[in-house]
Amino acid sequence: MTFFHRIAAASAAALLAFAPFARAEWPDHPIKWIVPFAPGGANDLIARAAADGVSKRLKQTILIENKPGAGTLVGSEYAARSKPDGYTFLIGSAGTITNSMILKKMPYQDSDLVPVGMIAVAPSVIVVNPSVPASNLKEFVAWAWTTSPLFPSRAAARA
Repeated sequence: MTFFHRIAAASAAALLAFAPFARAEWPDHPIKWIVPFAPGGANDLIARAAADGVSKRLKQTILIENKPGAGTLVGSEYAARSKPDGYTFLIGSAGTITNSMILKKMPYQDSDLVPVGMIAVAPSVIVVNPSVPASNLKEFVAWAWTTSPLFPSRAAARA
């Protein structure tokens, strides 16, 4: 065996020995985005619009999986329990963050999910029946304090 053949054989052996540790360039297969809401809603539409742009940039398919239910718990738990391989993302919302603040029992821990970025900011608005005598939030609060037994007391509101 010539010197060149020995070098080639040693190189091949070294490559084969380290092959199990080699990683493909990310992403090397489709990415899954979990949307914890039904198809057609605002979160779904935002996810699909963002997925289109991200898919083009990464040159990889992004699959949208809608998993609605229980105030985002179904989809959030699914994402939290998914294999931590960098291919499953939860497209969450405020509910994802606040569930643990209002629920005594959660099927996952907040620490099971790690925020990696924001894809959109959606405004929230307060609307009332046109018969309510208020044209802004200050007027609505004043009216609600005097008429609604469900509205927080003044003491609670100032606390």
